Amino acid sequence: MINPHFVLQDNTDLKKEGSLTSQKNFLCDVRGYDFVDEFVPLYFKAFDSNERQSLKELYQRNAMLTVSFNYHIAQMTSQNFRRISKYRENSRNILKMSDLSRAHTTIHLGSDQIMQTFLQLPSIRHDLLTFSTDTTIYNDKIIVITISGVFYDQAPSMMDNDILMAFTRSFVLTPVEKHQGILGRAIKYQICNEQLSIYNPTAQQTKKAFKYFKTEGQNNDDEVTVADKEALIIMFQEVTNLKWVWCTR
Repeated sequence: MINPHFVLQDNTDLKKEGSLTSQKNFLCDVRGYDFVDEFVPLYFKAFDSNERQSLKELYQRNAMLTVSFNYHIAQMTSQNFRRISKYRENSRNILKMSDLSRAHTTIHLGSDQIMQTFLQLPSIRHDLLTFSTDTTIYNDKIIVITISGVFYDQAPSMMDNDILMAFTRSFVLTPVEKHQGILGRAIKYQICNEQLSIYNPTAQQTKKAFKYFKTEGQNNDDEVTVADKEALIIMFQEVTNLKWVWCTR
């Protein structure tokens, strides 16, 4: 144990349990499962598509976005420099600012400014299977979701390569309309604050990135292959922490 005086965490006695195992996903309240399960694929599917502008309706009119870009490329060609400059010019990394006045101008206020920022970014493709989703707050007043994973900055031409990047996005959502739906029990949430951080992926993230994606020509109706089954078992094992034999059964 790193700190011998640190013996209790989240009401768990570390002296009895030993070191705690990390979880891929965390949900503070099971009631939030359906919300997160719908929000995450919907948001990132729209972000990766040609309809990124449609995300505007998910943001409040006075929403705020900040971006931190801390990505380094070993071989910085002129083409790669131009590609990542789109991220860097929107970054609010104060430690790398020569002009501190940009600390104010790089805060993107309002859904219109946020959409302008998103539309300036290159074409992106996220790998949802690498996502770790932590829902730390879920109630009728506020929802806080933090998502980490990887995405490809997609090559603008066949002569270039995709650039793998890691990210963390924190969304803060608050209710804007209540008593929705047929029974009047639904609540409409919108994003009021978002923080986006982009950085280099770890070796483990690089190894798993886009490993289990189907090819574009493969339909959902295609026969499930052995590779598909193995990928499903691996994902199931990561979520449950069960041994391989039990996951297979």
